[in-house]
Amino acid sequence: MESGRPMLSARFMAFLVLIVLFLGTSNAKIDGICSPSSCGNILNISSPFRLKTDLENCGDLKYELSCENNLTVLYLYSVKYLVKAINYNNYTIRIADAIVQKDTAPCNIAGKFPNQDTGANSSQSKRQCYYYVVDSLLNVSDLNNHCRIELKTLMSRNRMNGETNTSYVDIHNELAYGFELSWLPSFLQHLCTGGGSCYIGDSNKVHCSCYRYLDIELSLACAKFVLGAPVVVAFLMYKWRRRHLSTFNSIEEFLHNHNNLIPIRYSYSDIKKMTKNFKNKLGEGGFGSVFKGKLRSGRLVAIKILSKSKGKGQDFINEIATIGRIHHVNVVHFS
Repeated sequence: MESGRPMLSARFMAFLVLIVLFLGTSNAKIDGICSPSSCGNILNISSPFRLKTDLENCGDLKYELSCENNLTVLYLYSVKYLVKAINYNNYTIRIADAIVQKDTAPCNIAGKFPNQDTGANSSQSKRQCYYYVVDSLLNVSDLNNHCRIELKTLMSRNRMNGETNTSYVDIHNELAYGFELSWLPSFLQHLCTGGGSCYIGDSNKVHCSCYRYLDIELSLACAKFVLGAPVVVAFLMYKWRRRHLSTFNSIEEFLHNHNNLIPIRYSYSDIKKMTKNFKNKLGEGGFGSVFKGKLRSGRLVAIKILSKSKGKGQDFINEIATIGRIHHVNVVHFS
């Protein structure tokens, strides 16, 4: 019995180690902890790039790389490129066509490559071969009948600096060196949701400045206010003038139709003086209040002020016209 205890303890410890390892792996997946990957000469492969063997939550699938025969490979539009270098300081990756390798003899790359064309092979034998390299658009009619399109690939133009009569070996090495692509626009879009701008400064490092979302919203609001406020004010003035002109037209029509009553026009300030700022209220009428007033001549008058009515005061005007035509003992006409 006692000899079985060490074995039981060892199994128990192994079980605990497995639990710790499992929990550690689970926590790494949950917390999104991604360690840099490596393949061949390309070290510290990290976001946004990833290897196919990395965890699912590591890197971006659009930037997935493969590790084939200890070489880092990137597939773009079904074309295979070898990754030469990744610079996380200026957000560039240097790649080269997998067909062109630096340790490959120039004449040995001749052959049929699907979807590949550029250099033109004029003649080829076991001892020597001749190539014509074109760095611009080439029409089929310009191609010599004894030549065929052998390869088409990309290269950095500034690497050659416009040199002519360059040796084939140098051109081959430049093609093997590759060209650079930048994922800076994608980085900027991820970094600045409201937009921004980036530039490469000293020490080949990228500096970005984001447009603050609040500033954009504030600018848009100010622009809307500056452009919309005059329109709103003009519309309100138009409505106000139209409403009051309609009322004035009704009054002018009343004065014209009842010229036999010899109506007299008074301003609102004159009426306030007559009623002493509407101090003495006599009562309520059908559509407003009646105040005691006094003309400049000293004659006492009853002044009715419209307070509420329908039809733009037409009922009130009709009432005044009716009172002016009534001859009754209870209706006193001031003379």
